[in-house]
Parts: sequence; C-alpha cells; structure tokens
Amino acid sequence: MRFRVLACDFDNTLAARGVAAESVVDALRRVSASGRSLILVTGRVLEELVDVFADVDLFDRVVAENGGLLYRPATGEQRLLGPPPPSELVAALRAAAVHPLIVGRVLCGTIDEYEAEVIDVLRRLRSDHVLIYNKDSIMVLPPGIDKAPRPRRSPSATPKTTSTCSGPRVSESPSRTRWTASRRAPAWSSTVPTAREFRCCATRSSRATSPAC
Repeated sequence: MRFRVLACDFDNTLAARGVAAESVVDALRRVSASGRSLILVTGRVLEELVDVFADVDLFDRVVAENGGLLYRPATGEQRLLGPPPPSELVAALRAAAVHPLIVGRVLCGTIDEYEAEVIDVLRRLRSDHVLIYNKDSIMVLPPGIDKAPRPRRSPSATPKTTSTCSGPRVSESPSRTRWTASRRAPAWSSTVPTAREFRCCATRSSRATSPAC
C-alpha cells in the first residue's frame, strides 16, 4: 500500500516546547519532495502557529483550532469549519475574570483552574457548546467540532437538529485532541511518536512494511 498523505500534530509531535528541530523540518521536506501531501492538525489558533512555526508553508493544508479552521498555506485561504465564538460568550468569560483566555476564530480556551467559572457561564447562557478537558486545560467548542475525520454527507441528507440545552456537554474522550496549558500560554499536544516511527513515515517508499506507518 502506498501512503500518499502524512497528517501529524504539532506540539510534542513535530515540536518540543513550540520549536520544531531542523531534522524534523528536513524530514518533512523529504516527504513533500516524494510527492506526498502534508497535513498539519493542531489545536493551536492559526496566528499563534504561524508565529512559532516558520515552515508551516511546507504543508498542503492546516487543520487548526482543534478542527475549527482549515488553512491553505500556498494561497492563504482560510475556511471556518464551525461558527465563531458568540460575542456574549467571550464577554461573559472575560467578565468572570477567566485568564488566560484564548479566543480563536472558533474556539475559546483556558486552564482548568477556571472550570467552575466556564461551566457557570455556559449554563447561564444556555449554550450548547462542548467543554473538552485535557490534563490541566479546557476548550470550549461548538458541537461537532474536533480533529477527527468524518465522512462527507450526501447533499440530499437531512441535517439533524439539536435543541438548546441547559448546560455544557463534557467530553473526556481519549480520541479528542489533548490540550495542555501553562499559566502563560496554552499549547496542545498528542502522543509522541518514536524517532523510528517518524523516520519510517518520512522516508519509506511505495511499500510500507512497518505497522507504525
């Protein structure tokens, strides 16, 4: 089987403490030169990612904000995959002194020290946004937004309707992106591959024999 796409996370996968080593960047260049496509999947907001990762243009697509934004580096095109955070939600979180508060094009995030304040805000607003935990951090996202792939829906399919609930829905599923934060700046992480696994995916030719790939 020939693998045509390499999709990977940024924090603690390509990068350590927000920095991608030159050896990793070189491996990405080899993957791209082989004719394969590169997709970066991250929970970071796009502006922050571009600030810390100068080689983002190596990727054909970037799925940012935990599945909320699709970015095409070659053209600068951005496409929202979910609704923006409601202004009343952002204002209420700020009024509750939630800090740090990361506000992206789709997600809001902070540290879990403010869990009670965030839940109280969502309940008061009767918001159907989903509260996702990871270690010492939490993200607030619209329903249905995550980094997992999903099948295309038939144009004739009837979308399901959802009713407004009286409180936030909570997800602690291990399949969700794992998001960690320090008190200064949130960062996102996922399982770290071994050097062999990454080297295999970056350099194997048409026949992949290792289960890691």
